[in-house]
Amino acid sequence: MNLKQYICLASLFLPIGTTAQTSNNHIICDFESEDSYTQVGVYDTWENSPFRNGTLQGNAKVCKNPSTEVDEKLGFAPNPSAKVLGAQRSRYGSNTFGALVGLNETIPLSLNAKYIHVKVYTTEASRFMLIGMGKRKDRPGQSDMTEQLWQTSITKVGENQWFDAVFPISGNPGAELHKLLVVPDLQSPHNRTSDFLFYIDDIELSTSPTPRFSTTYYDINYEKTQKLDRTDRYLNSITLKADGKSQTLKVGQQSTKMLYMPMLEQAFTAKPGQTITATFNYQGTWMSGYVFLDCDNDGQFNVVTDGDNITNDRDLMAYSFFKGKDSSGKTQPDGNRLNPPAFTLPSDLKPGVYRMRFKVDWDNVEPGGSLTQDNSILSNGGAIVDVRLVVHNDQVTIKRGTRGTSGGLNGDVLKADGSKLTEELIPFGEPYNVSVKPAPGFKFSHFLIRHGNISTEDSLLYETPQFFDATVPSYLVKNNLYTIPAKYIDGDVEITPYFKSTGSSQEGEGNYALNFNEELQRQGDNRLESFTMVATKGGTTEVAIDETGNSVYRKMLDTEVSVVPGDQVAATASYTGSPMHGYLYVDLDNDGQFTADISENGKPDVSSELLSYTYFNGKNSLGQNLSDADSAGVALPAFTIPEDLPEGNYRARYKIDWDNASPAGQWTEGGENQIDAKGGYVIDFLLNVHPERSKLDIRTLNGYIMGKGNKGVSETIAYGEQLALMTTPFNREYAAENMFIRHGHNLDGDQFVCGNRQWSEDTLEVRNAYTLTKEQANGDVRITLEFEPVGNPVNKLVFSDEFNAPDGTYPDADKWVNPTRYSSAWNRFIAQTEEGRRLTGYIKDGKLVMHCMPNPLETETDRNGQKLDMISGAVESHGKFDFHYGRVEARIKTNPYTGNFPAFWMMPSKQPLGWPNDGEIDIWEQINTENKSYHTIHSKWGNTLGHANDPVKSGSAATQADEYHVFALQWTNKLLTWFVDGKKVFSYAKSKKADALNNGQWPFDNDFYIILNQSVGNGSWASAPDLGHTYTTLFDWVRVYQQVDPTGIGQTTTSAFDFYVGKNHVRLVAPEKQWVTICSAQGQVMYHKELQGNETVTLPHGVYVINKQKVVIP
Repeated sequence: MNLKQYICLASLFLPIGTTAQTSNNHIICDFESEDSYTQVGVYDTWENSPFRNGTLQGNAKVCKNPSTEVDEKLGFAPNPSAKVLGAQRSRYGSNTFGALVGLNETIPLSLNAKYIHVKVYTTEASRFMLIGMGKRKDRPGQSDMTEQLWQTSITKVGENQWFDAVFPISGNPGAELHKLLVVPDLQSPHNRTSDFLFYIDDIELSTSPTPRFSTTYYDINYEKTQKLDRTDRYLNSITLKADGKSQTLKVGQQSTKMLYMPMLEQAFTAKPGQTITATFNYQGTWMSGYVFLDCDNDGQFNVVTDGDNITNDRDLMAYSFFKGKDSSGKTQPDGNRLNPPAFTLPSDLKPGVYRMRFKVDWDNVEPGGSLTQDNSILSNGGAIVDVRLVVHNDQVTIKRGTRGTSGGLNGDVLKADGSKLTEELIPFGEPYNVSVKPAPGFKFSHFLIRHGNISTEDSLLYETPQFFDATVPSYLVKNNLYTIPAKYIDGDVEITPYFKSTGSSQEGEGNYALNFNEELQRQGDNRLESFTMVATKGGTTEVAIDETGNSVYRKMLDTEVSVVPGDQVAATASYTGSPMHGYLYVDLDNDGQFTADISENGKPDVSSELLSYTYFNGKNSLGQNLSDADSAGVALPAFTIPEDLPEGNYRARYKIDWDNASPAGQWTEGGENQIDAKGGYVIDFLLNVHPERSKLDIRTLNGYIMGKGNKGVSETIAYGEQLALMTTPFNREYAAENMFIRHGHNLDGDQFVCGNRQWSEDTLEVRNAYTLTKEQANGDVRITLEFEPVGNPVNKLVFSDEFNAPDGTYPDADKWVNPTRYSSAWNRFIAQTEEGRRLTGYIKDGKLVMHCMPNPLETETDRNGQKLDMISGAVESHGKFDFHYGRVEARIKTNPYTGNFPAFWMMPSKQPLGWPNDGEIDIWEQINTENKSYHTIHSKWGNTLGHANDPVKSGSAATQADEYHVFALQWTNKLLTWFVDGKKVFSYAKSKKADALNNGQWPFDNDFYIILNQSVGNGSWASAPDLGHTYTTLFDWVRVYQQVDPTGIGQTTTSAFDFYVGKNHVRLVAPEKQWVTICSAQGQVMYHKELQGNETVTLPHGVYVINKQKVVIP
């Protein structure tokens, strides 16, 4: 057998063609002239290859393009070039044998992903890979044939036509690619018996992974840029419901006005064989809904019709109307129905990523949209939305990865417990914890997490993303631990760690090192008076420089500059003197040093903590070339705060220096351009990274902190907000000396991290009114106020739950039980299983969180065994704590929403007469979206016999429902009095009428127990619920006080007379028969009557005296 087989390529020659170049896309080799490359040939990375030891020479030459024809589907020629590089894939080469191209222009690597596009044409279907060869600039002796990266094409390559193969490239900064090896047969089993030809052309460096051309898949019957003419119809969102779990994706067609909306970065999830309901939130009528799924992953939705009949519905999952029927076969009298019946995913559908299409159209199952002249999808204002469907099993795999010559080396990624991570099964869609362990002399740089359908060969299958790569920077890894978010566990996962040497020349060696003594004095007349940072959401912060001293280094760690993650930041400086340059560093991973890695293009690398600079090596941090160093200045180019940067205080450094990126400053003994001689500065301050609104946590005992004017308090506070507050004890038997305000970040963590203050705590003397200062609102705020008993108080705390148990735990079983589910509105959805209770009622951040949510559990069923639509949370103290008389109170907030119906209430421990005869006391209820609290009693007299206004049995008060309020009931043997934030809002008195008492007007002298619940309405009072919404109420604490006196609290605390002022009225409450007089400020008698019970008196705005008490009627 003749080993030296060659194919004649030299005679294939045509005139030179043209190439294209844009700012983001750059052709680095087109083979049209010898000037576009330094060498061409074949190469095999296998050391024992016959092409490495000289036995075979190989065949690769620039030749005529084998195919310049117009592609019918594309509508143009994908490669009209005259010349290309042709090569013979020899049967004697390994699977890494390929065509070698020497580059005239080297390609610098960085941690930021870029992409090399190569046009490829192969005569045999195969798998392409790119091997990048080059050397590191800091290793002058290294061969430029050193392999720096291996990457397979993320796009599919077929045979006998041109394709655009796309290879992502990244690597350690400082490495450069000098040669590219294009491998055409990566999957070869090393037993080939024949050769084949392949060709490559137009090698392009790009910032985009999108192929330069591709055949159209999942087509529509209109231009994909087609906009709607109608404004009265639009699709708001689409929802997929499986096993009670609703997933909703916002579409927003009203703003985009696009007919076709590819949302391929979005995905629904489901399991094979699962029953699924798809719904459309659409503004408009007389339209139908259609759902398609490419079950065969062949690049098209296979639906075939023959007139009015569907002959192939393989990929048509569901429809609400077509020729008088829906997809279940049910006859529909008209097409005015949008949401289709439920459907079942094929049980044999393999786990993977599939293209899914939602279409709003009229009586048409064509996936591309109706073209009917009178009823087209366009004229009817329809919509077509493509998303991904992730079909998964209950478990997926996670494994450690390696990439090229840097990814996965110089350290390890381990399980959270420190054991080796090889390949593990983990639950789908749940977070997973890992740890990192750098090798000696290295530090962690970042993770590259590939997630999704990673077993597929291509990241794009017919333009549908199969997997994604996510870069996790070091600042998200705390104490060498990282939690992979649930959103990345959307399929199999490969996690590759990257590490970098701790000996980088651009780093300070820990503790924010300087190259000079902190006492080093500046020389010359340069002056920096201040610098100002303007953040899009964080606002403007000016930092003034104290010029009383003249040192280079200024430690200003009491100064905080405000930014929000994702902020664009512009910086200016008030600077006079000779030309200098500005540099800004932020210690993003809080490890006590600044790293300053810079890409070849001049931009800071992905792991760099040098965020902005005006001049270094002829460029600025935007990558712009600067010819004049003197004019670069010290005012920093705009930069972006990383969007995923955790909140906290970070050491920042603003440096004024000359053409030097070292955070430690330019200074060596006897060196040039020393920072002191040039009159430079190094200024350390704190960068306060915070959300737009931070947590406001109020912790009290035996008293309250409320908003000014007896108002509620939000659970969040804006940065720099001045908030007026009131403090008051439970009653006069309790007092406090000091209030503690802790503010900043990570309030339960270390106060200082690498010398950077994370939080402060102020001790203040207690006053009735206090305004939180803007300096205290610099992050999370926690206010602690504990009122202590003065002497031996009569009123004492007899029951309480502060809900301070660990997050995720269930309420204290010694205090609460789970109510039984029955058919009433409030208890019809109460979870009965352990898992259901865990989902609907649990402790978090010192609060009892209660939900009423779509039911995800097959085990939560009604009496007939049918799965419940929703499950809800509830606890009660029945059998654990029962009482009569005293004061019961709770701090609560809810999220108002149509159908909302939470409550804090009490029921009698024994109910021989049944409801309502034995009574009910509703301390607080809220319904729907109302900013109002309801306070009510139920009894035979008030309910059954119809005396709801004799006396009035229900009151209400204006409250901001989504703020925290303290709702309280004072209960004596003659009067029930409700309070909201310390202010009386309603009373109900025991009648003196024998008829009323004999007919159940006052069933409130027996023991009652407490109930806390989050329910939803049924349409009778609160509206019926949105079955796809999760309703939430937070209970901060519950407390009960009683008099320690065998005669009972009611004998000593009965209120003889109460009144409540409202707009143009006053409500009078007299539990005992007595005279009530109301006079104007001028002495005119406005009301004089012997009253027993409740009465509302209308009065004009003004000042009045009610039984010798002065009041103002608003």
